[in-house]
Amino acid sequence: MTFFQRQQSSDLNLQKMQETLEKTSMIPFSSAIVRGELVKDVLIKAGETSTVSTQLGRAWQGFIIVNHVRDVGGVYLVVNDTSKKVDNKKVIALKGIGTGTGQAYFSFWFF
Repeated sequence: MTFFQRQQSSDLNLQKMQETLEKTSMIPFSSAIVRGELVKDVLIKAGETSTVSTQLGRAWQGFIIVNHVRDVGGVYLVVNDTSKKVDNKKVIALKGIGTGTGQAYFSFWFF
């Protein structure tokens, strides 16, 4: 998605229309879910907590699992802790639930 770009014109009607279009086109960019970050290939092991750092620059509000690959032994995912600030990075602790030596790779969209 690209930002709206105004065209220079002396026509007042065109200027007003461009102003309205510019305001309207910025609405999707103000959504936290659009301004998210993709984090790929996070290894989650059964019975262990893995930490994931984001570069959002703000506290995360949620995440979506966008990919789940290479599942060995059945692993389910839970959020183990709330967001913590460590060295100006946001860290999310995720715990794998499963039996034995289960593990899987997940990719997330954090917003």
